[in-house]
Amino acid sequence: MCRGGVVLRAGLAISTASLQPPWVDYVALGGHRRLDELISYLNDEVGWSRHQHDVAAQALNERCVELNLGFLVAYADELHP
Repeated sequence: MCRGGVVLRAGLAISTASLQPPWVDYVALGGHRRLDELISYLNDEVGWSRHQHDVAAQALNERCVELNLGFLVAYADELHP
């Protein structure tokens, strides 16, 4: 299990004011967690599979690139080598 919600939360804080658009992007990329489950992960209340973390990280990274923020969220391999 990956416990990288805090890293995703940092990317979220930089990239958007709302959780809904990144969650929709996450689902569009194949993520299957509900919005309330994402909130629990961001609050480090639960762990996710490395794959689900990476899908969420990809969604946030795409948003950060679109906004030219110069920040990328770490993938699971970078958090738990």
